[in-house]
Amino acid sequence: MATKVWLEATLKNGHIKFIDYDSFQQITPLPAQRRASSSSNLFWAIWGKDNKIPVALKTWKSDCNNIDHNAIERFVNELTLLSKVNFHANVVRFFGMSQHSSSDTYFLVMQYANGGTLRQHLQRNFHQLTWHDKIRFIKEIATGLQCIHNEGMSHKNLHPNNVLVHDGRMMIADLGFSDTWHDLSKPYHDEMIPFLEPLFLQNNSYQRDKRSDIYSLGVVMCEVSSGRPPFESTASNFHLLLRIIMNGERESSIVPGAPLQYVQLYRHCWDGDPISRPNIQDVLHKLDKTRLYSSFVKPGEVRFKLDPLPSKNKDENLYLSNNNSKTLIKRYSHPNISPSSSPTMSPRMVPPIMLDSAGE
Repeated sequence: MATKVWLEATLKNGHIKFIDYDSFQQITPLPAQRRASSSSNLFWAIWGKDNKIPVALKTWKSDCNNIDHNAIERFVNELTLLSKVNFHANVVRFFGMSQHSSSDTYFLVMQYANGGTLRQHLQRNFHQLTWHDKIRFIKEIATGLQCIHNEGMSHKNLHPNNVLVHDGRMMIADLGFSDTWHDLSKPYHDEMIPFLEPLFLQNNSYQRDKRSDIYSLGVVMCEVSSGRPPFESTASNFHLLLRIIMNGERESSIVPGAPLQYVQLYRHCWDGDPISRPNIQDVLHKLDKTRLYSSFVKPGEVRFKLDPLPSKNKDENLYLSNNNSKTLIKRYSHPNISPSSSPTMSPRMVPPIMLDSAGE
């Protein structure tokens, strides 16, 4: 059986809707500033003559005959699982698949988000955001992630370009495409490396799971706090960035005015030991308990003191104290690592994953 016929039969058996390409109107490539990545072939369209639903069409593959059947079957199985979370307010809807009327190109038909990505939203609006806004963003992302985890799934590739904004609401995107999508299509981007499970960076046979999502969420929380991508000054030096992360280091900036409980939480989420990380229910509970005004970091009122914690992260732990309030931070003191150095990577530390050096 030809791969194309087998694929369409598998989609049908998986109860995945196959949408007639001719039902789309005004198909327009999304400009680079509205996309998460320049390597993504993403289009905007109107679906249906009556309802006229705005959708995003994401190119899947132009030549299915060169794809392994097992890979396609895994992909279809993941798409089938999407039906369990397809109507959650904080998860982007997957409507089905379509095929170009005059070629073998397939498209994923997704809900269109009118506010771009979370990272784009932060870049445009950060100076207007309050801590109420920032915590709401994280709660909405965590609520979507809770729905995913409650269904026995994990995202595996959560980062600010996989969180979309629609009418001001945060929505998790690309669920179901985290492994197979990269196997069949585009590589990882250097700038998203800080959001990946460190154990996966060391060995891509490591099975990412819900605890890996919690790690990624912690890094997202840090970026929402500061408005800056993690390791921004090091992002252009991939090998240095990789070495820093695998040595147990995390983003060190703490924003004045940040609720201390919030900082403690995201640092707990990115603990080097997956078992030590909180689950998504714990994250939501602690977000609900975060106090905005009684405990926060003030400029010029910070002092450090050593205070060991039961953590398996490599470096010594510190408390950032403000009067009677405390927040956990980590000291990053690796004298052998500096932005100006060009460390020699051992074979063990070279990531067995594809990378797109072009970035966005």
